[in-house]
Amino acid sequence: MRQKTELPDRVGSTPWLGSASMHDEGAREEHIDSVSKRQAWDSLGDAELLQTVVNSLGPWVSTQDVERCLDVDSLELAGMRGAHSILGVPLGPDDELFFPVQQFDPAGEIISGLPEVLEILDAIDPMTIATMLATPARGDDDRTVWDVLRGGDLPLAVDWARRTHERWLEP
Repeated sequence: MRQKTELPDRVGSTPWLGSASMHDEGAREEHIDSVSKRQAWDSLGDAELLQTVVNSLGPWVSTQDVERCLDVDSLELAGMRGAHSILGVPLGPDDELFFPVQQFDPAGEIISGLPEVLEILDAIDPMTIATMLATPARGDDDRTVWDVLRGGDLPLAVDWARRTHERWLEP
């Protein structure tokens, strides 16, 4: 039995965005192309803007950090993702999984209500879900959906998820 550990305070930028190879214009263009295809971010086209977007959705932690924190192995973590219990976002050319820290409470447990919200948003890709959760829950409220969930207002978060899902699937 592994011992549960705390999540690190934060991961600054994801390693693939801050690599030295991004200073080589050819490598940068190839990197941007592979990331944009995999993340459907074709319109961004700028590594600095992409890094800003990804960093604004974090802080992020690695798969290994989450496995240690939750005391699960990679198969169990994959099952949790499949069951909509946790949000992992594939990033970079190798689609390495990173996890927004906001989904964990101070004790390192998954915040209450997140599985219900993720289940409703099942048809939407993980990066879009991460972006949506980091935006205000309502136009008249500055709180993000993460804030709403962390504050315990599950009915508002579920209502937001249902409305978002309906709008997302509109023709």
